[in-house]
Amino acid sequence: MEAPSEPTTDRHIAVSMLIVLGTTGFLVNLFAIYGIKKSTTFGASFGRLCISQCLGNCSNCATAAFIVGTITLVKPEFHTTYWGARSAQLLTFFFYGDFFSHFFAALNRLCAIRFPIKYAVLFSPRNTNIALALCWLCAAIEATPKFFSDCMIYFDVNSLGTTFTSTACNSFMEIYFNFYLDLAFNAMIFLCDVFTLVNLRSATKHNTHSTELKKKKFQQDVRFFFQTLCQAAVGFIEVLCFFVFSNMVESRFAKFMLTTFAWMLQQTLDGAMIIFFNKELRSIRLKITVVSVPSAKFGQSTQEARRPPQMSDIL
Repeated sequence: MEAPSEPTTDRHIAVSMLIVLGTTGFLVNLFAIYGIKKSTTFGASFGRLCISQCLGNCSNCATAAFIVGTITLVKPEFHTTYWGARSAQLLTFFFYGDFFSHFFAALNRLCAIRFPIKYAVLFSPRNTNIALALCWLCAAIEATPKFFSDCMIYFDVNSLGTTFTSTACNSFMEIYFNFYLDLAFNAMIFLCDVFTLVNLRSATKHNTHSTELKKKKFQQDVRFFFQTLCQAAVGFIEVLCFFVFSNMVESRFAKFMLTTFAWMLQQTLDGAMIIFFNKELRSIRLKITVVSVPSAKFGQSTQEARRPPQMSDIL
């Protein structure tokens, strides 16, 4: 691993942008988690999958802003150490936990619209637990090889992005377990969305004579589907930016915008779309309890209690 060069203006600008965007993404996804838990429209299964996505986004944004950003500003050379490289490993783990949750969320919407009667069985609490366990188990498997020096990944302050060490292990991992894996799962998510769209038309026709309650439930399922569709589209664009478009530019700052910044932007927009597509979440107001300070004299306001004595009071 190369030692960082002298700090430059674009590095400080890039890190500042990363901290601001990471903090924003952290807060947006944290609010989305809070909203989903308070919401009555999210089903138990789909709601938990969305929370899993937001948890990955939230943790990733926090790692980028508070760990990667802080280290880069305070002690950039720490990134080249074994323990400093763990921050990039955390980014990988949280990203894939979110990524695999997206796949099951898309599959969930397909089952909800194509098999509405069997949906409760297909995504029962037990099956949902298995799906969530698989998401994070696969994320752990993806991140585990990076404990070893031959497969290590770290945040390079010179390139302003996560970088693999130049080894045979990493050459294999970067191509097959990052690029091709991302493309394969994005393709499967895309196919789920296409099949859902195809079935959506016929399901809409059958739903015209349904009761108001069933129509409302169907409209909710459709809205959730378009949420997952937009999230998948943004995720696919991010993969193209990270692996394809970034190789077409020479500027270090441009590479940062197409890799690290695009990555954190996708994580932020992921949570924002959950809020945008759900009116109940948009209408949530954080309640702040205001506690008044007791006045010195019963029946008096604080300002009255604190005013200096007047002549009328003395007389």
